[in-house]
Amino acid sequence: MRSGRPRLEFVIDTIEELSPAKTESPPWMSDRFGVTWQIVPRAIGVWITDGDAEAAARVMKAVLSMDKLDIVELQNAFGANEERTK
Repeated sequence: MRSGRPRLEFVIDTIEELSPAKTESPPWMSDRFGVTWQIVPRAIGVWITDGDAEAAARVMKAVLSMDKLDIVELQNAFGANEERTK
């Protein structure tokens, strides 16, 4: 499957349209079975387990402030470049 922001936006928008229940804290979603979950960029796992506690805290603070995850903003919060996130 192709990754990247356009694909992620498409998937999230489609799920939001089909979701029977809206959650109170975006970007979380609830499916028809009542399970609440979230789609996150792969890089978030790297950023919060990188070993840099200050960078991880900045990323988590940014995540918690967003209605819809913005990968560029999260990347800026981490202070990452393309090579560090791979």
